[in-house]
Amino acid sequence: MSHFRIFFPLLMVSMPALFVVLWGWLTGAPGVLRPLLGCLAAIVAYGVSVWAFGLEIASSSVHSQFWSLGGFFTVFFVVAMPWVRASFAALPELARPAATLKPRRLELFRGAFVMPFVLWFALVAWLAARGMPQPLAWIGPAVGLLGLLLLKPCLQASVREPEPLGGADPDCIAERYAAFRKRRVYGLYSLTVIISLVSTVSWTAAFYPRWGGVAGGIGGATIGMYGALFGVWADAQRYLLRRQAAEMNR
Repeated sequence: MSHFRIFFPLLMVSMPALFVVLWGWLTGAPGVLRPLLGCLAAIVAYGVSVWAFGLEIASSSVHSQFWSLGGFFTVFFVVAMPWVRASFAALPELARPAATLKPRRLELFRGAFVMPFVLWFALVAWLAARGMPQPLAWIGPAVGLLGLLLLKPCLQASVREPEPLGGADPDCIAERYAAFRKRRVYGLYSLTVIISLVSTVSWTAAFYPRWGGVAGGIGGATIGMYGALFGVWADAQRYLLRRQAAEMNR
């Protein structure tokens, strides 16, 4: 456990730099060195603190939490995000047409909003057949059901984003933006359904506390990574669309 607490802060500090490097690779924007240097500086500072205070103190939960959270948010908000904002600001300004927020049709497969409820009811029936746990264990299925109930309105809100992104000839990227919108809807759909079903299955922790904690940790980490990667990809796509519109409308 002490070794995990020593190396976990390094992973946490490296995460924002890795995601920003991924964003830079997807967009081709220069300046990736800045978040890497910020991450390297934080790692060096952490190494100095471990050397100064010793392994015993450095492996304590307080030290680990301080460097995990403090290092992550410092690298993310002080080093990484300003570079991303500067990359967007470097793009030429586009004259934005009057944006319409009319709803667009959700291009999903047939039964997309029925299948998740069928799976939810099947999971609840299987879990209930194993016995009725404490009332507190119902929080997981309740959160899962709430996520499924909000799935369609949230997806409908996501396709109300003004498009295209502006310029003298906004139709030049309309087809590419439509493809991006479709992928984004499928990504949000799959993420919401997975979160809802994982929340529902968390009920099993009432029967198998040990394995429930392991499954919850792995499931939560997997969902978090998927959501973060999806967000990086979507932001990079918006950057590329804006850059393409700027180049085609010069």
